[in-house]
Amino acid sequence: MKSVAFVLLVLGGLVSLEAQLLVRPTNLKASFMMGADVSTLDQVERSGGTFQDARGKAGDALAILKAAGINWIRLRLWVNPVDASGQPVGGGNNDLASYLRTAARAKKLGLRVEADFHYSDFWADPSKQPIPAAWAGLSTADLHKQMYRYTFDCLKAMKARGVLPDMVQIGNEINNGMMWPAGKLYASGDENVGGMEGLIALLKEGIRATRDTSKNIRIMLHAAEGGSNAAFRNLFDPLTAAKLDYDVIGLSFYPYWHGKMSDLESNMNDLASRYKKDLVVAESAYAYTLEDGDGFPNAFGPGTDKLGGYRATVQGQASEIADLIGIVAGISDGKGIGVFYWEPAWIPAAGAGWKTGEGNNWDNQALFDAHGKALPSLDVFRLVRQKVEFPDLLVSSVEGVSLKIATGTVLQLPKQVNAVFNDDSYRVVQVKWEEVDPVQLESVGRITVRGSVFGYPAGAVAVIELVANANLLGDAGFQAGIQVSGGTGQIGLGNTDDVELMKED
Repeated sequence: MKSVAFVLLVLGGLVSLEAQLLVRPTNLKASFMMGADVSTLDQVERSGGTFQDARGKAGDALAILKAAGINWIRLRLWVNPVDASGQPVGGGNNDLASYLRTAARAKKLGLRVEADFHYSDFWADPSKQPIPAAWAGLSTADLHKQMYRYTFDCLKAMKARGVLPDMVQIGNEINNGMMWPAGKLYASGDENVGGMEGLIALLKEGIRATRDTSKNIRIMLHAAEGGSNAAFRNLFDPLTAAKLDYDVIGLSFYPYWHGKMSDLESNMNDLASRYKKDLVVAESAYAYTLEDGDGFPNAFGPGTDKLGGYRATVQGQASEIADLIGIVAGISDGKGIGVFYWEPAWIPAAGAGWKTGEGNNWDNQALFDAHGKALPSLDVFRLVRQKVEFPDLLVSSVEGVSLKIATGTVLQLPKQVNAVFNDDSYRVVQVKWEEVDPVQLESVGRITVRGSVFGYPAGAVAVIELVANANLLGDAGFQAGIQVSGGTGQIGLGNTDDVELMKED
């Protein structure tokens, strides 16, 4: 019998084998970065949130993360996260003081730290890069000086407290620039923006301040849309031409937003070859449930799992992480050096929402449940390092096809159907349908067609509704958009007009 990495849950002193967690092992260097962005942790705890390990024993969240295999943490910094009336904005209220508190705890545990400078007072991402309120009226020259001074002063304060970061990120998801409009790449209408020249000038100041603090700090430049090679080339081609002094390219990759795992793999291999830089997936996450922990709508909702390629379960969450680690570790020339899971400890706690006065839209993507108890999937960071043989994946269920066609139409059933495997991944499988007598297609009504799927005795089912309207569906080749891609076998749901994927009874 093949061995497999799994988690055993201890219940009342007895070991339960019911909660086996399949984790695909990967041959990793000891230095491979198993990171966690815990930027909201300080605010969650200040709001009353507590944590327990998988056995329910109360403990420090960072210690629990370390025991599970985490060796790096990532902490964002906002310049002055308060609103116009001086009240905290929420989202973790990640100022320098917050960084110092959490980084000190991490360093004491022997964890390495990445400081993620947003250069904003609140969230910065490709859709918004707000300049800090206190810097908005500065001239270009003074803004550059302030960029340097702020970065240098923060690092100086960190050094004085013994929590100098091991890596610094200059800007967050800067696909469209930073500190708009001074470093904005693309103008809206008659807007006056700094363009690529403005962005490069700002990045140089942050880089210079970091190098002036310590030559040992690695510098990351970070962009979103990790599955898009065009997005990264649009940014990093000119940054490379400008000969910026940095060490690591960071990518955000959420499979339900940024494409298939194979897209990420292809992009990272190209970046490794093109720019000769180390690569880190600086952000990724996945849901373990579709349940909401605090009554505030979650970013990952019903149907998102079909885009992401894994079920929203503890097993699906673990499989996404393990597959991601495997892809990054396998990037050419050893350039894939690590991953960071985004906000695994952001559990529901009143006062620790994404914005002051609102709730947490990320709680179902944490690696702790809504009560702060570690999920079995948290152990994936440790289990992927175990030298075990991964078993053959098995089909757990097959999704049938529901199709509406006009009477007399030539029936064209898909050659592939969606299936769920025992690692809770969605993949496609080949199906061979039984022959259908053309006479059955001449009358209004409903027929059922069965198909055989290798390794799954129950097979597939297609329910065909025949109607009199001759123009409902001229070409049932819509399923051509379903395809296997990459080592993870993620599916891409193509043109699903007039098609409803349904779970077999």
